[in-house]
Amino acid sequence: MGLVGTHMSLILPAVISPLNIFFVRQYMLTIPDSYEEAAYIDGAGRFRIYLCIFLPMSKSVIIMTSLLTFLASWNDFLNPLIFLSKYDRMTLPLGLKVLSGAMGTGSVSVILAGVMLSIVIPTILYVFGQKYILQSVVMSGLKS
Repeated sequence: MGLVGTHMSLILPAVISPLNIFFVRQYMLTIPDSYEEAAYIDGAGRFRIYLCIFLPMSKSVIIMTSLLTFLASWNDFLNPLIFLSKYDRMTLPLGLKVLSGAMGTGSVSVILAGVMLSIVIPTILYVFGQKYILQSVVMSGLKS
């Protein structure tokens, strides 16, 4: 397939993760069937029902699974180590390992600067995604 050595070899398994599909499916099962029946009576088709009813209602769980998938991929060390071989395609955790040197003799200040850079993006995503994470946690406890 030609995926070895490319970033797609890391993106595809993360996007098509069975755990994410399970989370979204479990959330969709909590949505009452009455919404679908009412939309069907009003003349909406299957795609329209999904697009206008189910997708907006499941926005919080989709954003939460996207955030969790991004954070897991951002911190992943093993998969990039296996699939990426060139230095110009390495992810941040692999780059930090290269900076630390073979025996851990790298410059501590350079490594800590890299660690600070690796913390910035997840922190920004947490600040902006916090309300969706809380929303999905609150919605997970509701019963219909």
